[in-house]
Amino acid sequence: TVSNPLSDDRFAYASCFVRNPSGVSQLLTSQCEGIQAGSSRNYATPIFANIVGVWNVTTCTVNASTSCASATRQHSFAAGRAFNVIRGLNLSFESFVRPSNVQVNTNAILTANVRNPSDAARFARVTCSFRKPSNQLVPNSTACVQVTGGGSVTPLDVSVFANAVGTWSTVDCSLRGSLTSDCATLQDSETNIGTFNVTNTCISGLYRGFNATTGECREFTDNCVPSGWINVSQNACPSTGPEVVRVSLVTVPTGDVINNSNININVLATNPLDDDRFASVSCFLRNPPGASRLLTSSCEGISANNARTYSLPAFLDVVGRWNVTTCTVNASTSCASAVQQHSLNASKTINVIRGLNLSFISFTMPGNTQAGNSATLGINIRNPSDTARFARVTCSFRTPSNSIVSNSTACAQVAGTSTPTLALDIFANAPGSWGVDTCSLRGSLTSDCSELHDSRSGLGTFNVTSEQPPPALLGLFISNISVPASAVNNSRINVIAYGRNPNLANSSYAITGCSFVNPDGITTRRISECAQITANTTQQFILSQPVNRQGTWTARDCFINASNVNSCSPSLLHNVSLEARTINVTLPPDLYITSVAAQAEAVNNSNVPIDIFVSNPLNDDRYGTVSCLIENPNGVAQSKQAPCSIITRNSDRRYNVSVFADAVGTWNVRNCSVSAASGSSCSPSAMTSSMINGDIFRVIRGYNLTISSISITSPAYTSTPTFASYTLRNPSASERFGRVTCTFTRSGQSFVNRSSCFRLPPESFVDSRANLTTELAGTWTVTCNHHRPARPVHTIV
Repeated sequence: TVSNPLSDDRFAYASCFVRNPSGVSQLLTSQCEGIQAGSSRNYATPIFANIVGVWNVTTCTVNASTSCASATRQHSFAAGRAFNVIRGLNLSFESFVRPSNVQVNTNAILTANVRNPSDAARFARVTCSFRKPSNQLVPNSTACVQVTGGGSVTPLDVSVFANAVGTWSTVDCSLRGSLTSDCATLQDSETNIGTFNVTNTCISGLYRGFNATTGECREFTDNCVPSGWINVSQNACPSTGPEVVRVSLVTVPTGDVINNSNININVLATNPLDDDRFASVSCFLRNPPGASRLLTSSCEGISANNARTYSLPAFLDVVGRWNVTTCTVNASTSCASAVQQHSLNASKTINVIRGLNLSFISFTMPGNTQAGNSATLGINIRNPSDTARFARVTCSFRTPSNSIVSNSTACAQVAGTSTPTLALDIFANAPGSWGVDTCSLRGSLTSDCSELHDSRSGLGTFNVTSEQPPPALLGLFISNISVPASAVNNSRINVIAYGRNPNLANSSYAITGCSFVNPDGITTRRISECAQITANTTQQFILSQPVNRQGTWTARDCFINASNVNSCSPSLLHNVSLEARTINVTLPPDLYITSVAAQAEAVNNSNVPIDIFVSNPLNDDRYGTVSCLIENPNGVAQSKQAPCSIITRNSDRRYNVSVFADAVGTWNVRNCSVSAASGSSCSPSAMTSSMINGDIFRVIRGYNLTISSISITSPAYTSTPTFASYTLRNPSASERFGRVTCTFTRSGQSFVNRSSCFRLPPESFVDSRANLTTELAGTWTVTCNHHRPARPVHTIV
């Protein structure tokens, strides 16, 4: 335990000399970590105790400074501690030797070194579970063999037939032993042992293969088909029915990708029909720890006898090999009725490496600034290296008169693996629209910031006014979070964050986010999509976290950022919730739901399809049926059920239900459950898994402009302006123009206030107001309308 009595923070690490029973000493050193001013921190220095007897911790020292690189010895302490190491009896894992690169369709060998601490010989068996690139688990075991005693270490080989190209992982290994040859007692286990790569020298393309046993035809993305399949030709499988829209090709970046980067997975879909079709594509993307997520494109048209490339963006935030496993295409004569047409085993890998250069993460534009003051641009940067670096940002601004002015931050040190926000000021000496043209990021290990690391252009605009800005809006805040109490491993935790807009007349766009802490203490942050929160309403945001560890997970530090643009970039933090919820993650005992997916947005009075993905972890076939409870924006729920279907052992199935969306707002797939049975009638059956808050989708009125909210100055007085504040919304994906006319009426007298012609970009809104100043007291009626029929009416007294 190290204490920091200073009034400033310090970075420190501890070192201890440990002497074994043979008298040999070794120096153990902890990691360098920060200690806040006036606080203490515990440092761990693990040691492998491999000799029976008394071990002594003799002397411990602490090195500290303002950075890890400059830490020097500050204090030494005579520890005088001892611990006794006794001889064990149970077998244990000493170490593992993983396979290196393995050729496809050959055996991969994992060597488990087993220690027997007893003088007596024992029998041992090692069983390991391997996860294929397709996410399927493959177990295998050694024989129950005798290992000699006396502390000896015996290597036992566990083999698996590597019949698929990509990254394989050893999920866990168990060690059973006994004095007899039954190996009945569990004596040790290990998890997350590591990964190995299975490669080939295959030619890319769309190939078909036939299974000699079953006669099944399946398609592959190269000519190295797995064992048991016969490579026939570079063509599609013959269709048993009419021709369908197909996935023809899947491409990913071929070179190394820097961690925390965005990439595109490109999927070529072909329409061989003599008629047009609307289609969307989906691909499963699995990260190096083995967690998968489903990426889905928007629905777009493919002309007859033509093809279209769909791009699926993905943010890669873990170092290692990522795998695109399976891609499917859904198609029909309309997006609302699209169903699965074709599935392809993509088997594409993406290698993500750790970067060294500094990079930009995001920019926060200055708010409305009064002329004659400084405007501050917020710049969030990332240092991916463990080593501290110096950084300087230089930006060019375009003034309203079209001249260019520049400014830079200082060359300041940023800590390793940190994401600091730098502030860059510019003196705004003229009112009007200012643009941030370019920004460059230079860094170095010394304080000269001489090397160019990153650059961006066309970053955005901000407004400089000649008048005092209006009072700030009331802040958006998180009013509640909905979190499931439990979940199944290798599925998803879905959290609903309720964002509240307390302003009576001003709408806003917003994003929310939450931090998820796994049982190992590792924190991951998830961010929602950008959505509009109209004035004085509450909006639901969904945050989905894959879970790949058993134990207690925590959802906490949920926040909401507000923005005035429909991309939520830039945005400003408004609130962080103090609520924290725990989720118990367990192993699946039977069929379980891995994810639920609905389209992001639908038009009112249309059918919305919902996909439920169910996995069978057992080594036996099971039948299952799925039921979902779907809640509309008014809180009314309805139940939908998918028919009974078989799920073969160690495989997955997609179920589908559909709901008729007849209310505008946010719909919640509140609860989906799967019931398992042994017979094809699914009777009797028992519920084996459920997923709370599976997904949300938003139902919009349509594609015409609408007045989404209106409010009146209250109370209103004579000889004083009375304002009718309104929000005009464009829900369409296309640009629209519109004008609002408000008519103030009293006792046959009418006053008309007509706005200018607004330009509304796709999926945007504009806040404006009409005003009336009169000497006539009494009851006035205000009617506001535009060229589409939407006429909210309010009364003023």
